[in-house]
Order: sequence, then C-alpha cells, then structure tokens
Amino acid sequence: MSTESRPGTEQLVAEFSQGKKHLEAVLRLIGVVSRLSDERAANIASIRKALAQLSAIAEKPDFPAVYRLSLRQWVEGEQQSAKKAEDELSWRFGADLERELKDTGLQLAGQMPLFTVGYFSVEVKVTPGRVVIWYGPKQEMLEECKLSATEVARSVSKVKQGLGSGLDPQVFIDRLGDSVRRLPDSGAGAPVPINAPLPILASLLQDRRAVTDPGEERSRGYSRADYSFDLYRARTLKLSDSLHSKIGLTIATRAFTRNRRDCLWVADDDTGRGSMYSHLQLVGGGDR
Repeated sequence: MSTESRPGTEQLVAEFSQGKKHLEAVLRLIGVVSRLSDERAANIASIRKALAQLSAIAEKPDFPAVYRLSLRQWVEGEQQSAKKAEDELSWRFGADLERELKDTGLQLAGQMPLFTVGYFSVEVKVTPGRVVIWYGPKQEMLEECKLSATEVARSVSKVKQGLGSGLDPQVFIDRLGDSVRRLPDSGAGAPVPINAPLPILASLLQDRRAVTDPGEERSRGYSRADYSFDLYRARTLKLSDSLHSKIGLTIATRAFTRNRRDCLWVADDDTGRGSMYSHLQLVGGGDR
C-alpha cells in the first residue's frame, strides 16, 4: 500500500471517533428498547421512536459497515414485535376500557379507534400512545391522556362531572335570556345565531362565581362544550310552570356547518345522538 493511499492519522482518528459515536448511540437506544419491552404494549410509542432512530443511524454513510446488516435485522425483528404488541393492544383496550367504565356507571360503544361513551367520543391514537376525549362526535376537544384504560375511564368521569355551568336548567334559561337581550339588534323572541350569546353568558356566569364563591379558581372558563351541555339539559327540562322560556333550536344547513363559529353540536339524548344547530330562539315565558 503506497503512502499516498493510506489515510492520515487525523483522518483515521476522525473516522474512528465518528464510528464510536454512532455505536454508543446504538447501544444506548438498544438499551432503551430492551427496558421498554418489559411492557411493550404500554410503551409502543417510545419503542417505535427509538427503532426509527436506530434505522436512521444504520443508514448513515459513516456508520461502520461491519455492523450495518446486524443492526438492520435486529431493528426489523423489533418492529415486527412492536406491530404484534400494537395489534394485541388494539384488541384488548376496548375490553379493558369497558370494564373500567362499568365501575363508574358509564357504558362503552363503538370500536377501535373511535369509541363513544354517552355524549363523549374517545379517540385512540395507538402509535403516539395517547387518547383524546371529545364532547360529541369529535366536536369539542376536552382532554388528552395516556393510552391506559384506567386513565381514560378516570378522565371521562372527571370531564363529565365538570361539564356545564352547574346551574339549575331553569336558572340557566334565565341567564341565557339575559344574554340574548343584551345582543345588539335582538328582536323579542327572534332567532339569534346560536353562538352569539356565548361570550355574554360566559361573563355573566363568571361574575356569579366571583360573588357566590370569591375563593373559587377564577380562571375556569365557560367553553362551547359547557354551553352545548347546558343547552341539552335545558331543552330536556320538564318545565313546572309557564314563567320560563323554552329553547328552540334551528338545524344548521350545510352553509352554516362550514365554519365552527356558525354552528354548535347539541346532544338530543344521553346516548350521544345529536345535531348541528345554527340559531336559537327563546319562546314563551312570563315577565320576570
């Protein structure tokens, strides 16, 4: 071998140092995968992330070629195991969640990756290992939690308890009437865009909280989901007298459903059935 074709000392040290750097990263990531594999299904997202990093390292031009094939084969085997664990998780999660929800009095319907629990939707995202809880058929996002049947059941129960204003439905109708009357150009009993009273109503409810319980957390907002839930409860109320208005809702046409600001999903019953509405109208009621 001529001296001209041999790598210089600095070049050789640089190549070996880079190779050592890659090998150290590979050993670290293999250790991560090995530790997480004790509970593979629960750690599927983290395992996939580590395997993707290992695949990327194996394809680097300066990764030692002598190890490339072995690393590729190992990663491929682990990816197959991860896919099997993911399939098993998908099959098992629904049964586990149904059992957990029964303890809270809630019933599960649907199948992976989208379940329904009454007027809630439970969207399962296996690969990132997360679950999104929605109000209605993926209408209003309420909470996100890790992919755990116990955690999801706990979260659904929590958001159910905290949904809405907590007002008696008749009192809510009165507050809603106050909000509608404060809208500009709102004729007596005329339909108004369904979301128009929401900012005023939220302000009225916040003022009420401050008066009734000054020590209460003041930052709790009044969301579209809260508003929708209160409308649902008020519409299903059996009024005991004629002094309270009734809420009439107008089904949203396609033109109104193009923009969330122009419509709102409201449940018809506690099974999760509901419709999109564009306008509301308060009818009846005596002078207050």
